[in-house]
Amino acid sequence: MSHASIVFIALGTGDQFTWRDFEVHYRALIDYTLGRGVLPVLVTKADTLESLEGGAEPGYINSVIRRPGQEYGVPVLDFSLAVRDLPNGGLLPNGGHDFHLNAAGIGRHILATLQTLYVVLYP
Repeated sequence: MSHASIVFIALGTGDQFTWRDFEVHYRALIDYTLGRGVLPVLVTKADTLESLEGGAEPGYINSVIRRPGQEYGVPVLDFSLAVRDLPNGGLLPNGGHDFHLNAAGIGRHILATLQTLYVVLYP
């Protein structure tokens, strides 16, 4: 049993081929956490596999993640923006189908997560 008050929801990369169903499942997670009195922090992703491999419009999953953040009024850690200035967007090069974070991406992820947690706890 958990007594968490905050949960970071970071999903999406594995959904490059099932991106059409991503939003309904993602919203169910948000509803589930809110229904238990837990604050979800929504986290965008650095890659665009759903576009490169699955045929989705560019940035589709990140737009799905941002939209409920605004609608529900919950925090969004926009990780895709946080790594935009890093070489290869913070991803290991894998022939254009990159999704694993490189060392700089991992460092930025840790820092952005801690900064977001601080802002949520001490507004």
